[in-house]
Amino acid sequence: MNRGEIYFVSIPYNTGHEIAKDHPAVIVGVPQSAYEKCVVQVVFCTAAEKPDLPEFIPITGTARPSVAMCRHVYTVDISRLGYCIGHCTPDELAAIDRELAVTFGLANPAEPNAAAEPVPQPPAMDYKTLYEDLLDRILGRKGA
Repeated sequence: MNRGEIYFVSIPYNTGHEIAKDHPAVIVGVPQSAYEKCVVQVVFCTAAEKPDLPEFIPITGTARPSVAMCRHVYTVDISRLGYCIGHCTPDELAAIDRELAVTFGLANPAEPNAAAEPVPQPPAMDYKTLYEDLLDRILGRKGA
């Protein structure tokens, strides 16, 4: 199994807005450690007509013209993978990667090659400090 290969994936059940039946899927993540070798990350594909949005990447590696739905990223056990039905071209895989970066907030959609600004994080506090601060506020020893 390699990135860019397209497998038929078995989906025995779904919940809410999840994919509802077996679909082809592009492998986008192959684990590097032996511990995780039993799962892969996939982006599901569909031959159904979809609006012309950046999250739907046209691919040619399936029997019918399809789109990779980059908002439907799943980690699946390799036992769900059926047979390999095709491969994405390098350009298609690069387009999927760019859209996944946007989906996960790693890039600015206006600038596909730019990394997103880091989100400022509050200073780290341990539980003891948080507890003491809360206790001080409850007892009126510090301003709120």
